[in-house]
Amino acid sequence: MGFTADSLVSRAAREVSLRADQLIHDVERSLQRGVPEVWEDPDIARMTAENVAEHVLAALAGLADGIEPGRIETPMADADRAGRLARHRTPLSVILRAFRLGQGVIVDRLLEEMPRLTDDADLLSAAARKLIVTMTGYVDRMSEQGVVVYQGERDRRLQWRLSMVIEAGMRIGTTLDIARTAQELADLAIGRFADLVTVDLLDSVLHGNDTPVEGPVTLRRVAQRSVVEGDPASTIRPQQLHIPPEGSPPARALITGQPSRHVGPAAPRDVVGGDQLVAHSTLVVPLRARDSTLGVAQFIRHRNPDLFDDEDLLLAQEIAARAAVAVDNARRYTHARATALTLQRSLLPQHTAEQSAVEIAYRYLPAGGQAGVGGDWYDVIPLSGARVALVVGDVVGHGIHAAATMGRLRTAVRTLADIDLPPDELLTHLDDVVIRLSAEASADPTVEAAGDIGATCLYAVYDPVSRQCALARAGHVLPALVSRDGTADLLDLPPGPPLGLGGLPFVGAG
Repeated sequence: MGFTADSLVSRAAREVSLRADQLIHDVERSLQRGVPEVWEDPDIARMTAENVAEHVLAALAGLADGIEPGRIETPMADADRAGRLARHRTPLSVILRAFRLGQGVIVDRLLEEMPRLTDDADLLSAAARKLIVTMTGYVDRMSEQGVVVYQGERDRRLQWRLSMVIEAGMRIGTTLDIARTAQELADLAIGRFADLVTVDLLDSVLHGNDTPVEGPVTLRRVAQRSVVEGDPASTIRPQQLHIPPEGSPPARALITGQPSRHVGPAAPRDVVGGDQLVAHSTLVVPLRARDSTLGVAQFIRHRNPDLFDDEDLLLAQEIAARAAVAVDNARRYTHARATALTLQRSLLPQHTAEQSAVEIAYRYLPAGGQAGVGGDWYDVIPLSGARVALVVGDVVGHGIHAAATMGRLRTAVRTLADIDLPPDELLTHLDDVVIRLSAEASADPTVEAAGDIGATCLYAVYDPVSRQCALARAGHVLPALVSRDGTADLLDLPPGPPLGLGGLPFVGAG
């Protein structure tokens, strides 16, 4: 029987097709040896086996029918598999190497088959060249198509990761509330990145202790979010204290400050049973800010079939780092505000002495919790002749410095009241005190926000004998007079400048 190079290749392809199962098996064995990383993940191994079978059959069919390489029909699911391999983060070099290994096995089997059909050396040489050209063209075409799909999927995922980082900067740390900031981290990552997110902070950190405490590390579950709404996805409930087992990934993350990736749950007690809630991939990321470890976040997948990889770990670190800074800012603000509030309350009168001529009622209520603790103060000072001085003042600003300044002004008012000055003269002397304090603050390099100190004050002296009240104000709001029938009227007092301006007079009224 006479052969041409084309017909010899076609005949050899038909003969090998009769043993296609063995050829597919040989290709798989070659890939297992040449690209073992493809077979490490069961899902990728299954996709690779399906891909091998379809490509072997498509190549043999094309050779048997004498079809040009560019016209050999490609497997229908080839592009989808390239995208899935990209989502599995299989390196592109591995995919291309697998194509070449498969090509080598197929060419070897066809070259072994052709000498059984003819002993014409020239014909065999021509047929071998034809076979190599055809298979190389087919593999090049498949590789190009796979690279386009693969790169498109990788670009899409990189864009998604960038959008996640940008969104984290916008959504995490919108308030100075520790619990809400931690919950914003969990809300951002849930669904799109993880199926269960937990955020645990060191209980010592929450109580203002920056130094490690002796003994077991105690965590408090500050935030938690699961894709399974209403399902107790974790045995540890929000605000519950717990101690991570010694040597567990969360405990190591807190000690070393290093993140880790695990197959399965990182903490067995942290995920309850149930087929849909058994973790198969977990990221453990410490929350660190300003060289201090604040806690640990865990990102868990139990529904998403994809395992976390190193790129996911980097993304989780980036998001957690932003959250840690926001948590630390909220923690510092909370502690500073609590300290300032404690100082302010300690400087305010805890109780007033009973007055023989008047009944005193007072209450301090900040205008807004978000504004922070300022330098507001009030006082009741007994004077000679059964008279009583009533004082209300406010130092501009918030925090410890304002509260401390308030304490100094309250002491100055009491000292000046003992001299028994009229209200307008007392405010004049108090104005000098504020100017001096402002100069001292400006010259002190340890003061973070040096500058002028501003304050307002309302000073009144009530005389029960004459039943007259003398008042003067320094930039303060007008007082209200409540009559016996419950109606209230604002007193019309001459306006006075705020304390600290200097050189402007204060006018009293009675």
